Amino acid sequence: MMVKNAVKRLAKHGEVKRTEGGEYYTLIGSHVVSFLPNGGYGDQEGDRSICCKGVRRVTDHSDIQSDYDANTYFDSLTQAIDFAHRMNQRP
Repeated sequence: MMVKNAVKRLAKHGEVKRTEGGEYYTLIGSHVVSFLPNGGYGDQEGDRSICCKGVRRVTDHSDIQSDYDANTYFDSLTQAIDFAHRMNQRP
């Protein structure tokens, strides 16, 4: 999936924001769904594929000093979005 298509898909579930590191994300309930553009920075970022599609809780953050990664990664953005919706439906 290309970046421009992924942003459109995420926008259906909430406002899409972008970090300084280039990560795109949106909030779905109490979970953050995010992805990265594949490759470096450039003018044609919308035409790049995406990678590192993941979900984490809003209150959970990765820690590089302890090798802790808060994200659960998925093969597709659709799987990540579905997972976030399922986790928010849990009691």
